[in-house]
Amino acid sequence: MQYLLMDIHHRFVGTFHSTTALAIGDTLQADSTQNYAVIGIDWEGQNREFRHSVTVIPTSKSATAISGL
Repeated sequence: MQYLLMDIHHRFVGTFHSTTALAIGDTLQADSTQNYAVIGIDWEGQNREFRHSVTVIPTSKSATAISGL
């Protein structure tokens, strides 16, 4: 699945590709070594090219659920 990463102000942060579905509470790590926690998922884009919007916040917690951006 392809995800669009957005911050809490709805600004584009990046994209993320995962073979598994993200869930609220998951963490991921960007190439810049910045870790993000998923705090919201907008599934409206599910039928539009398989893109979903994910709201993330920066976190110091290491990415354990999914890594790579």
